[in-house]
Amino acid sequence: MTGQQQLFIRLCLRYGFNYERIAYHLGGISDYEVAQRVEQCIANLKAALSDTAKLDSATRTKPLVTEGMLTEEQAQVLAMRYDLQYSFEEIAEALQLDDAKVKSLFVQAHTVIKKGKQSA
Repeated sequence: MTGQQQLFIRLCLRYGFNYERIAYHLGGISDYEVAQRVEQCIANLKAALSDTAKLDSATRTKPLVTEGMLTEEQAQVLAMRYDLQYSFEEIAEALQLDDAKVKSLFVQAHTVIKKGKQSA
């Protein structure tokens, strides 16, 4: 979820889905627009929670330009970060790894890809 969507969800929980109060808190936005954005956020949440195929496809190693240069874990982290736009914490939870390990794998993979692009 984007930062704006997270904000709307937090405000909904804080103000009990009272769109007028949320609109007043944000300023310059109508309660109708708040309702529309909240509906979109909820739809995105439902889709993310119910679509396990996305997670399954991301955990499978996808062929990359640098295939053979990345470990399986590095490829999984990259796929989940870029394809699914998961946060590092979400990736760590899904792969059952430590946050620091996930960040390290991402940096290593990014470095390998960057070097691959420079030499190509």
